[in-house]
Amino acid sequence: MIDLTNAIELSRLIESGDITPIKIINEVWKKIENENESDLIFTQYLKKLSLSHAKKSTERAENNSRKSMFDGIPIALKDNFDIKDYVSSCGLKNSSFAKAKTNSFIYNKIIAAGLIPIGKTNMTELAFSGLGVNPQFGTPKNTVMADIDRAPGGSSSGSAIAVAKAIIPLGIGSDTGGSIRTPACWNNLVGIKLTHNSIDTTGLHPLSQFLDSIGIIGNNVADVSALTNILNNNSTSSLYAKFTSSPKLLVATNYFWEDINSDVKTSLNNCINTLNKKYQIDHKHIKEIDEITKILDKYGNIIYYEAYHNWKNIIENKSINISKEVRQRFEQGKKISATDYKIAKNKVLKLRQKISRYYDDYLAILTPTVVSTPPSLKEITDMKNYNKANLLSLKNTRIANLLNLPTITIPINNDKIPAGISLSAEPFSEISLCKLAINIEKAINE
Repeated sequence: MIDLTNAIELSRLIESGDITPIKIINEVWKKIENENESDLIFTQYLKKLSLSHAKKSTERAENNSRKSMFDGIPIALKDNFDIKDYVSSCGLKNSSFAKAKTNSFIYNKIIAAGLIPIGKTNMTELAFSGLGVNPQFGTPKNTVMADIDRAPGGSSSGSAIAVAKAIIPLGIGSDTGGSIRTPACWNNLVGIKLTHNSIDTTGLHPLSQFLDSIGIIGNNVADVSALTNILNNNSTSSLYAKFTSSPKLLVATNYFWEDINSDVKTSLNNCINTLNKKYQIDHKHIKEIDEITKILDKYGNIIYYEAYHNWKNIIENKSINISKEVRQRFEQGKKISATDYKIAKNKVLKLRQKISRYYDDYLAILTPTVVSTPPSLKEITDMKNYNKANLLSLKNTRIANLLNLPTITIPINNDKIPAGISLSAEPFSEISLCKLAINIEKAINE
């Protein structure tokens, strides 16, 4: 049996000739066939395509002409990224969407690096919920809290569960308000939201043009960081260079700790105490966070406005099957005026400039990734419970999108209660963020 949890180790085995991409991909398909939840994880399978790519990748490995260190590594894409001649369901099972005429930029990027697409993964309907529930394709179960059936986190639920179940080592999704980081956190995985527009989002079906970002999920920081660098055309060697001075970190004391689950809070505080032995960590009230929540409360949520107008034709067509919980969220955007939307957006842009002052002194801001634990699927069949759980699932993560901060979540070593710590850096500083995260992960697990 081949261990599919570590992309870098698989790459090393390919490079040494101990294994071939064909063998890796065959192992992936064995796992998919033996996995009871495969049809809940994947919305579309790309078996023929993946085997074709595996054959070519094996030939390149034999000829010492690999495209990148991840040539031959299996990966899956959330089903809102276009692949030519395939329909992007965007989480809707019986939609009338046409087959894509071209590939998304991100698909072309992974193919150019030699990664092998396995399938398109399940997601919340139209990517508009942090819980990962999909009544149309079905909902994969949370992999950490298995006492009862619990939400996987979303909206990139399938990508996260495919990685958590060791079907693939890496998954790609979109992150507009936490859609990578919430499912990563709730399944004890690593997830990174890249800076908005650091990678072209052409061919990603938009939820919010102001906030949509590319994200990656993996089992460890090194894998996620390596793929981040590959996608950004950077050398992976930069991830292991030493810092010229010890990084200073800042814990935000306000907002992010409100409504937090007591077990999650304890885990986070223990983690910060551990990190305090190796890093200078300051604690401050960040007033810009308070300001951003006041703006949204007064003028309306930017994501609601853009989401509604992006999907207006679908939302207003009552014959199209969309769950009432998701449809209700979209309809909130209908109530926001264009004037209020523009005011909110301009005020948020000014706050993005103001938040940059903290990065004069600190490499990253530390926060709890998600304040809650995965709710039971039975509990959130009630609309009131669903809305409350959904707000908590995205409460913290949405701030990084609004402020356009690249952010990575790292799991805290706890097999019973999923919890993650987030590191947010200044825009377009993914290299230093990933380098820091590699060291933070090591300190947490020592």
